[in-house]
Amino acid sequence: MEWVERCPICGASDPHLIFQVEDRLYKELNLGKGEVVNRVHQCPECGVGFLSPRFDQGELLTLYDAWYESHPEMKSLNSSFSQRKIRAFRRYHMRKLRRLSPRKGRVLDVGCGGGLFLYLCQREGWEVHGVELSRKAVEFAVQLLGDKVKVGIFRETEYPVLYFDVISMFDYIEHTRTPLEDLIHARELLKRGGILIGTTPNWRSLQARWMGKEWVGIISDHLFYYTPQSLRGVLRRAGFEVLEIEGAPLPSLKEILSTKVEVLKRRLQKGRGRGVGSSSAAARPALFVYGFLMELLDYFGTLMGQGNILWFAARRPV
Repeated sequence: MEWVERCPICGASDPHLIFQVEDRLYKELNLGKGEVVNRVHQCPECGVGFLSPRFDQGELLTLYDAWYESHPEMKSLNSSFSQRKIRAFRRYHMRKLRRLSPRKGRVLDVGCGGGLFLYLCQREGWEVHGVELSRKAVEFAVQLLGDKVKVGIFRETEYPVLYFDVISMFDYIEHTRTPLEDLIHARELLKRGGILIGTTPNWRSLQARWMGKEWVGIISDHLFYYTPQSLRGVLRRAGFEVLEIEGAPLPSLKEILSTKVEVLKRRLQKGRGRGVGSSSAAARPALFVYGFLMELLDYFGTLMGQGNILWFAARRPV
């Protein structure tokens, strides 16, 4: 673990401790004995939230690999998980991409995971490239995309400057230890007028404000927390012209329910495999109902423009 004494974005001192809560992700993945406590601080100057202490790079990599190992459904193009992701990308991200960058060129997906977004881009005629920290995730991405995906830290990968037409960062800037530096590096790799797109959890969502420290977005691999206002400031600080910051698309109620049913089934199967007692198994349906109600809260929050996920688009100045 490493401590963060100053705001990593603007360098301001004396960040405010907002709350602290035991981490559910570390416990869920059975990564060690004892507990990990997430202490969320907020910068008094730029408003960005961040964890301190936080996992170092090696600990994060262990966590990411454990996550992919525990979710084998992420390694199959035909799994319900992958198909939901593909539908979401087609419904929203691909449509946005066509509008923001009508001419197909080179696209780099930073934190590309299993490569599903790049898979769709390639099918539409883009020249695709990806970079991902977790080797476990890249094992699947390589099956889809071949040698177009690199394993490693984004800032250390060797790409020419002024090379890409589009760079995407879906669910990335909350995970990286150096978001400002990564955004600056992305700007340098983009052609003049090139487009940056991405998503990140919304710390000002209806669900986040309702649940406080129990919000689902407060986990140990989310090192940073953004509101629409603070995200706009970070993008500008990195030298981008901000085009859009808005709520991500709504899933259907049917899709929310089917997702929760699948999660419940998987947890029940894991419980049986570990010999979990009947009292613990009996509690899982209650957790399912609770989770579904939280999804509904986010659904209505999104209708109000206060959903859990922020979509952003920015341009490198010409």
